[in-house]
Amino acid sequence: MSTPYPSPAAAATWSCAVFAYNEAASIGACLDSLLPALAELPRCRGIHVLANGCTDRTEAVVAAYAEHHGPIRLLSLPVADKAAAWNHYVHALAPDADMHLFMDGDVQAAPGAPAALARRLLVEPTARAVAALPGCGRSRVAWCAHMGQLGRLAGNLYALRGSFVAGLRGAGLSLPRGLIGEDLFLSALVKGKPVPAGLVQPDPALALEPGALFLFRSLSPRRPGDWLTYARRLVRYRIRDHQLLLLLRHLQARGLPGMPADVAQLYAETKATLAFRWHGRQTPQEWLAVALLRRAMRQARRHAGGLSGRRMR
Repeated sequence: MSTPYPSPAAAATWSCAVFAYNEAASIGACLDSLLPALAELPRCRGIHVLANGCTDRTEAVVAAYAEHHGPIRLLSLPVADKAAAWNHYVHALAPDADMHLFMDGDVQAAPGAPAALARRLLVEPTARAVAALPGCGRSRVAWCAHMGQLGRLAGNLYALRGSFVAGLRGAGLSLPRGLIGEDLFLSALVKGKPVPAGLVQPDPALALEPGALFLFRSLSPRRPGDWLTYARRLVRYRIRDHQLLLLLRHLQARGLPGMPADVAQLYAETKATLAFRWHGRQTPQEWLAVALLRRAMRQARRHAGGLSGRRMR
C-alpha cells in the first residue's frame, strides 16, 4: 500500500535512466510501466534508455517504441558496462531536474512507484536517495529486511535528488568502469561514508519507500534455462563482493580523490592477493570468482608494468 503524503509532487521535474543489456524480451514491459508516471509527474525531462553492449534486438525495440512515445530516447553505448553507462548518464546526459530515476531494463515499476519516490524526496529534505523495494520474489521479505537493516538501495529502481547528482557532476566523481554492484557502493557514497560503515549502517540520507515497488521475473528451478543464469549470477555476486572490498580499502588509503578510473587500475594498484577460502555451500562459486579475479589482477599488473616501462623509455 502506498504511503500517503500530504504534499503533491506533480510540480517536480524528473529524468530517468534505464540501463539495458540484451533486454529485448523485457525492455518493452519496462518502458510500459513508466508511461503512467508521465501523467502523475508531467514535468519529465526525458526517459533515457542506455543500451550498453547489446547484441540482440534491444536497440531496435527501443527505437520503435520511441517513435510513438516522445520522452523515450535511445542511446547506444558500445561496451556492456553498467557502471560506465551510469557515468555517462550522470556526466553527459542528465538534465537539471529535481529527481533522477535509475532503473534496470529487466524490471517494471509497480503502479505509482515513481510518484511515491518523488513524494518521499519532497517530504524528506535530508534524503539524497530514495530506494524502491522488491514487490515479488521468494526472498522478497528477507531482501527488504536486509536493505533496511544495512541502509542499502537496490540498483533495480531508485531515485537520486537532483542536487546530489549535480554535486557528483560538479566534483567530476565517477564510478570505476567495470565495477559490479555499483548500487552497493552508491549506497555508501550517498551517505557520505564510502568506507565499510557506509555499507552496514542506515542513514537518513538514504530512505526506503514501501510505496514504491519494482517487479521482475523470478528465476525458477523448474525452468532448466534458468539454471545457468543462476549459477553465473552467484559467481558474479562473489566477484562483486570482492571488488567492493578492494575498492573500499583503496579509498580508505587514498580518499575519494584517489578513485580509480576502472577496475583494471584498481587491480593493478592492489597489493594483496586474494585467497581461496571456504564459503559454505557457495564455495565452488567463491573459488571460481577468486580464480577469475586473480587472473584479471595479474593481467592488469602486467599491462600497467608495460605502460610504465614504455613511459620510462
